[in-house]
Amino acid sequence: MTERTEIFTDGSYVNQKKNGGWSAVVFRSASGTQADTSNNEMELRAMVETLKMAEGPCMVIGDQQGLIQNAQQGKRPAWCSHLWDELYSAAVGKDV
Repeated sequence: MTERTEIFTDGSYVNQKKNGGWSAVVFRSASGTQADTSNNEMELRAMVETLKMAEGPCMVIGDQQGLIQNAQQGKRPAWCSHLWDELYSAAVGKDV
């Protein structure tokens, strides 16, 4: 059995200023910021950047169950459609 890398993700934003941030932690970490965003956008961005970094089998762990379920089911909600496209493109050929 191949061991899976667990990758923890999170995203957040400050509603009053609409500034957000995201983070992904694996053997190495990455993070970034974005203006004029939402919590869901930052959660998705964290997942996208995680899959871009992933090598080999992995498990993405996040705290937004609805987003995780949509991704597991291959759904593409209309909101943040560009990020859903990025997420699925980043997952191509990977055992996630």
